[in-house]
Order: sequence, then C-alpha cells, then structure tokens
Amino acid sequence: MFLLLFPSVAFGLSPLYKDSLDKAYRELMYANPTIKYVWGMDKPYQGKADCSGLITGLWRRAAIPGITRTTALRMQQNKEGWYGREIKKLEDLDSTDLLWWTWTDTKGKPLNKDRPHGHIGMLVYDPLTGLLQVFHASASKKKAVVQRVYGQMLRDISSKQRMLHGEPKSVKD
Repeated sequence: MFLLLFPSVAFGLSPLYKDSLDKAYRELMYANPTIKYVWGMDKPYQGKADCSGLITGLWRRAAIPGITRTTALRMQQNKEGWYGREIKKLEDLDSTDLLWWTWTDTKGKPLNKDRPHGHIGMLVYDPLTGLLQVFHASASKKKAVVQRVYGQMLRDISSKQRMLHGEPKSVKD
C-alpha cells in the first residue's frame, strides 16, 4: 500500500518563492542527479549533503530569506528562520511542503528516542505521473533520492508543514 498525493489549494510559500524553489530543485536534479549522503554537509550543488543540508541548500539556491543551516528537529520546531504551519491531512499536502520522520520499529516505538523528527524531505511532483513524491537525502541509500511515500516512509511521518516564508505575519500566527 502506498499514498497517492495530489496537489491541493492552500496558503503557503508566496508564488515567487514556490516557483523559485521548484526551479532550484529541477536545476539541481539536472546538474547533479547523484548527490552523496554525507552527514553534516549542506552542499547539494557540490554533490554532498545530509537530509537537512539538502533542504537548506535548495532553499538557499531559491533565495528564500532568513533561513540558516540547522538540524531537521530545529527546522520542524520553527527555529533558525524556518517557520511553517502543520498540515493535518495527508491529502492537503502540496509540492514544496516539508515532511519529517521519526523512525520507529514495527510496534511504533522510536528507534532512537533522542531523534524525534530526525529526518526531513521535501515533496516534489513526479513529471511523469503528476503525483507528489518525496525528495530527501537517504542515509540508508547513501544518496539523495526521489521516491513514493509508502510503507515505513508513510508510517513514520511525524510532522507535515507548509512553510510560510513570504506570507503576511497574520497568516502564520
């Protein structure tokens, strides 16, 4: 079983930022389709990044202001210039929304209690199907990948956020 994610209409990144982020993603995948997973790195355009570094690198390239390099957990907590609104329903997700995972065993217990929201990825459109997939730097695959959200990837989602950079303050309050 896997999740089919279709686009939705909701407030989030201003259209200019969202377009810039989509463009940065396409450029990165065209210029460097084999980004190696390297813990602590945030240089996807030089071919090396971990999960939060991959997202930070994309957002920097998209010229989204105010963000700093930090951990996936601090991004989820709306710190270091990252801020977003939690999305309750999976079907309300859209391209450029961010997903976080807390990896668990088959009984739902965290594999590492010191790493809540320890992994992050960004939703992107599959150009062939029009469905949303997740783009993330995978430690287990040792590289950045685009993949469907199903199985453990679906089960262990711990947070879903639409980032609000470029929105009026009243929207994010």
